[in-house]
Amino acid sequence: MKGRPIVKVGIYLRKSRAEDGTQDLAKHKKYLIEVAERNGWSYELYEEIESSQALVRPELQRLRQDIGLDKIDAVMVHAVDRLSRKQRHFLEIMEDYFVEQGMTTLYVKDTEYDLTDTTTVTMLQIQATMSQAEYSFIVNRLNEGRKASVKQGVITGKIIYGYEYDKETRKIKPHPEESKLVRKITDMLLEGESYKGICDKLNTLGYRTRKGNLWDIHNIKSIAHSPIIRGHVIQQWKDEQIEVKNSHEALITDAEYAKIKQILDDRAKNYKSLSKAPKHYLQGLLRCPNCKRVMTIAGSKPKRSKLPDGTLERSGDYVYYIRACRPYVKQKEKCGNNGCQAVVIEDAIRELVKSYKHQVEQTIKELLETDAKEIKNSKKSDVDALKRAITKLESKEEPWLDMIGDDDAPVSQDVIFKQVAKIKDEKAELMEQLRQAEEQYSAVDIEQEIKHQSNIVNSLEKWDDLSDEQKRQTLQMTFKEIWYSRFDKDEPPELDVVLNGYE
Repeated sequence: MKGRPIVKVGIYLRKSRAEDGTQDLAKHKKYLIEVAERNGWSYELYEEIESSQALVRPELQRLRQDIGLDKIDAVMVHAVDRLSRKQRHFLEIMEDYFVEQGMTTLYVKDTEYDLTDTTTVTMLQIQATMSQAEYSFIVNRLNEGRKASVKQGVITGKIIYGYEYDKETRKIKPHPEESKLVRKITDMLLEGESYKGICDKLNTLGYRTRKGNLWDIHNIKSIAHSPIIRGHVIQQWKDEQIEVKNSHEALITDAEYAKIKQILDDRAKNYKSLSKAPKHYLQGLLRCPNCKRVMTIAGSKPKRSKLPDGTLERSGDYVYYIRACRPYVKQKEKCGNNGCQAVVIEDAIRELVKSYKHQVEQTIKELLETDAKEIKNSKKSDVDALKRAITKLESKEEPWLDMIGDDDAPVSQDVIFKQVAKIKDEKAELMEQLRQAEEQYSAVDIEQEIKHQSNIVNSLEKWDDLSDEQKRQTLQMTFKEIWYSRFDKDEPPELDVVLNGYE
């Protein structure tokens, strides 16, 4: 902060994923820490692996927040391109992230820059522009190299499961062990096994992915449909599609893939014919209390009858069922929550609505008796008290700041710095409490909540006349959670709910 001594600095270190500079980053970190310690400053590290082209980065956002909370007096970087290579982003960081948050001092290595001086900012801006030009040149050169490699059939990205990199040919070759498992997966697909069925079998047999994780549907799909597995390199490069056929040994032949695709397409068509039932209004609202999963609701086909001309005609309504929870893959055991006909739950929901209508009415009564002005005043008092506490803390901080660099101070400089750092931490905590208190103060609106609860009561009163969509919306407004359980097949299902309420 301009005009005040520097007590604590924020050291920002960034490396992009494309940069091979881990050792350089460690050197930058060591150098900047030495500068901070040489000046007697405490420091906070902000390290991340993010692209310079992105403005929203976790550690940069944390740095901005800490500056706003007055925890950081200056920022240190090894070069301006660590903040950003983009001119527009760089200026935004200077103005919005630093100056507007109250921090006006930037150190590039051990050189101090005053961000309130327009000439200084312009000079830094020119450095950022030059960094962007350099970055663009490097990226274009790398892209041309990668494109040339792809045209030669070289895999430049992540190597798919089943293969390994061959240093001699600079291409990929079948992995001795992984390729055997790909063959097993292929055989199961040709036999008509589902993705999930394959995952369950592999996991039960103890197979794991390259990272040691359980197999999931995405893993199987990525293998089954990858042209690389069939020996081809097909990659979209901007507006050009590069195709290199038979660039390496295939693990699945084109003929096998055609057969697998036919099996999957036929299954998809059959699934679509089974899934034409409109979505039930309870779909996505019921959860299992054991595994916390959403209960699936399926609709069966209406009855079909043959007409005199031989065509089939569907008649009757869809019949819906709450499906039982699927087995746990990780625990290799069933959840145990059984299903039932959806009409049973519909009746239970109807009774639930009647009973909870009275609770919502009671909520409205309590809100009507609430003095909104009193609540508003109470929240305002909390905000004012926190502001006074922050002002008082700042008055305690000033004498300590004045003693920094004073050889005649009654205590050592280490004690002074520790005391200032302690006060800054206390102030940051109070400012966070102030932010939350101000949010609560602005959120108080009793009249709006009464109107909201009254709308719920009106919907509950005419439940049977509501459309499916209106029923769904009413349940979402009324209940925070609806838990379905039927762990004993001989007993009817039970519902347990959490009511949405005003706090």
